[in-house]
Amino acid sequence: MHTSSQLKTQFKENYQSLEFWYHSVLYLLLIIAFWPITRWFADTAQAQSRILHAFIVIVFATGFLIRFSRVKISAAFTLNPKARVTLIAAYTLLFIGYINQLWVLKFPNLSAPFFLLLSTIVNISAYCLAITSVSFFLFGKYLDRIIYTISGTFCVFLLFSTLLEPLDWPLRGITGQWSAALLGLAKQNVALQFHQIGDDISQLLLVVNGQTYHVATECNGFGVILTSILISVMLVIFRKRSYFDCILNIMTGAIVGFAFNIFRIISIVMVAPLMMNHYHLIHEVIGGIAYWSCLLFVWWLFKGPIESENK
Repeated sequence: MHTSSQLKTQFKENYQSLEFWYHSVLYLLLIIAFWPITRWFADTAQAQSRILHAFIVIVFATGFLIRFSRVKISAAFTLNPKARVTLIAAYTLLFIGYINQLWVLKFPNLSAPFFLLLSTIVNISAYCLAITSVSFFLFGKYLDRIIYTISGTFCVFLLFSTLLEPLDWPLRGITGQWSAALLGLAKQNVALQFHQIGDDISQLLLVVNGQTYHVATECNGFGVILTSILISVMLVIFRKRSYFDCILNIMTGAIVGFAFNIFRIISIVMVAPLMMNHYHLIHEVIGGIAYWSCLLFVWWLFKGPIESENK
């Protein structure tokens, strides 16, 4: 029986019960409580294409995992044990986050950065537990491998998304330095310059053979690094690896993403002078090739499924 048919059958079996509507109200209240985080994520994805692209890639990657896994629907639309535990955990963390917010408001000068960081971690963890619980409620208790993979990856996604602005200039600086060093090894005349335009506006310029390239915020590699890390985390959870493997995968994913971003910048710098009238086209084509090549390489490196698996 197809997944949609299984869900339809179990919905018909449960929707007339009072418990189904009682549990639905609990989840509705949870959705309302987490609406600010949902709104923040939607606004961030709309404002930052790198976040949106990473989210789209994760959605497609999740589709691959579901496509090549055995899907069995059981105890759907009921508060099965796994849905109950994660629901209680989500409400508990939500309450802790509320208490923490009151503490920050009452004692604004007492370790404010620590409590703000704690609030971010608690709220995002609660949000992901809520997603986990909703998934168990809708799809049953036997999809734990897929559900834990999705919710764990999304939790890492949200945590790293908060680092987009703090990591902008450090990543730009490292990217510029590495690109300049490698171009120098290739016998190119290279200079890396920091240009101050105004009080709040600065530019990092990479000058290669007299041609100036602006190392903009989109060039810092955050998008491809983030997506590589997310795929590596997704596959390490899906494969049920150890915490050590998870840390190793995150580091490897970050290094691979960074390396492909450097390759992208060097390729643009080397090819652009030959077709300067079509610079923007060259920029997008090479950028797209490097981005998707990186993600396919990470999927292959961490043994992402490409055919049906029995286990």
